[in-house]
Amino acid sequence: MTIISDKVYGEVEVNEEVLLELMDSAPLQRLKKIDQHGARSFVFTNGSVSRYDHCVGVMLLLRKLGASIEEQIAGLLHDVPHTAFSHVIDYVFEKNNDEQEFHERFFEKVVMCSDVPEILLKHGFDVKRVINEKLFNLLEKSGPDLCADRLDYSFRDFIAFYGKDGRCERFISHLIVHDNEIIFNDVSVGLEFAEHYLWMGREQWSHELNVASYHYLAKALKRALGSHVINFEDLFSTDDAVMKKLRSSKDPIISENLSYLVPTLKVETCNEDEADINSMAKLRYVDPKILLLDGFVKRVSESHPELLEMIEKHKLRTSEGVHLKVLSK
Repeated sequence: MTIISDKVYGEVEVNEEVLLELMDSAPLQRLKKIDQHGARSFVFTNGSVSRYDHCVGVMLLLRKLGASIEEQIAGLLHDVPHTAFSHVIDYVFEKNNDEQEFHERFFEKVVMCSDVPEILLKHGFDVKRVINEKLFNLLEKSGPDLCADRLDYSFRDFIAFYGKDGRCERFISHLIVHDNEIIFNDVSVGLEFAEHYLWMGREQWSHELNVASYHYLAKALKRALGSHVINFEDLFSTDDAVMKKLRSSKDPIISENLSYLVPTLKVETCNEDEADINSMAKLRYVDPKILLLDGFVKRVSESHPELLEMIEKHKLRTSEGVHLKVLSK
């Protein structure tokens, strides 16, 4: 028996050997050294969350909601292809990075070239099924619906940035599974979560300093790849390993971009033609489904149309991009 002590879900007992062995596998252990927030830790001094913690958290949330062991395995493995610095890599390789899915191209390769298939085979699970996220509706679902991945990172980030105030615990207590979907059983709680998710997008995920840190680290990585300071395989190591190569390169362009990755960095929004940084942020919002007392299922916005107004304003802001002027570093 193993007790997992998690910042979001508390103490959870896990007995299944397949889950415990996967948690100890090389791909999962590597994620302990991958920051979920890419470059955020260079400009903020709080709120670090590892990809490992998030993967375990998704598994624990699925477990709490009664998902099958197979879906819990899928949740545990879903982020193993993430590169060093997580979604910063989307800004290195993608002209259009709105969806931020670069890492997903390597899911099968990362899994199949590891000890994961052997572990799954040993316990009677089909690796091809487990890595097919389309089979697992609770784990992954397109917005504006809820899914375990989307829920866990919002809970985990809020607690990491602001501490526990009972809000996430309340959200979790009102989650249910209905017709193989994660929904809420209370309209007011669903509305509060939708507002919370929009707020996290504005105040954290699309924060100006986050955008700036991603911009400069992406420029450093792009230069490092182009000048062979690092190679593509290095990206599948860890944050510290890649950063060590960047800092020791002595390349003036890399060094200049890294010089902005400090807690004293200050930026402000400005017009596009005045900006040092013009970037796009990922559009994130939810409009959760709710199981009503009469047994019908509706979206929050059907009871609270003001949510649609908030979402439309958020879409407009996101479509306009982020334009920043650097004040000091």
